[in-house]
Amino acid sequence: MQDYLDFLEELAAEYSNTPLNAADKNYATEVISRLESQQSLEGRPVKNPPIITANITFAAACQVLIPDAPWRKDYTNFQKSCNSS
Repeated sequence: MQDYLDFLEELAAEYSNTPLNAADKNYATEVISRLESQQSLEGRPVKNPPIITANITFAAACQVLIPDAPWRKDYTNFQKSCNSS
């Protein structure tokens, strides 16, 4: 999982707040998908990963996502990970 996170963080640093080009957007989308699958397999949450926003830039998950389903177990985990970042 760390390789996936490292890739996303490097790409986010490279682009800063500018939109990703089409190829890098596709790579990032694929890596995010693989990271999610690997996270499910390992049963370990990833704290505040970089995600792609609507304007095709990166942002930390805690800055973008709205945890609006408090009845879900992962809501509590999301809140904890955002508060500890």
